[in-house]
Amino acid sequence: MNPTRKTRVLLMLVIASSISTGFAQDPPAPLPRFELFGGYSVNTDFVKNRPVLVIADQKVSPFFSHGSGPTGFEVSFKRYLRGGLGIKGDLSSYSDAFPPGRATYCQPSGCSTGLTFQATGRAFYLTAGPEWKIRRDKRFAPFAQALAGIVHTRSRFAMAGPNGGGPFMGGLILFNQCRLSD
Repeated sequence: MNPTRKTRVLLMLVIASSISTGFAQDPPAPLPRFELFGGYSVNTDFVKNRPVLVIADQKVSPFFSHGSGPTGFEVSFKRYLRGGLGIKGDLSSYSDAFPPGRATYCQPSGCSTGLTFQATGRAFYLTAGPEWKIRRDKRFAPFAQALAGIVHTRSRFAMAGPNGGGPFMGGLILFNQCRLSD
């Protein structure tokens, strides 16, 4: 066999084997209709430890106004309707516990020092809505969503200590212009 004929035969074998492997492939698997996500989060949206924190006549406490805390979880469920369009439901919760600390409570008549305070807060979010995922079958799949829902929050703030004065040693200062009755 001459060299050009060997090259042609070899080239035909390569082409035939590559074409036949294309026919031997399975059809692509259908994409799943459901998607489930679960996660734990560590959020830094909280009041940082400071030597003094002053709260004066606020209707909303800075402890609970962020709607989240440093720890939480999220669980979501999505059902695809067509292509990359799906309906998503999401439940998440964040909690925050401020350890006991020193406090001073002030009114126009005077201040009580030597108090201790402790605060806890928790927020639950339940949202649902459409989500559209672009290039759903790829590793990188951008998405857009429009979720609406409800939120339920619980918080507790407790302050205790002697009803007397003393030197201020740092901590929380609560100031209220309205006099509370004893």
